Amino acid sequence: ATVEAMWAIKAFEHAEIYFN
Repeated sequence: ATVEAMWAIKAFEHAEIYFN
């Protein structure tokens, strides 16, 4: 996986935290 993909996955995994 690329670095961009890793960041995208992390963002989706923590989306509820970021957007709460």
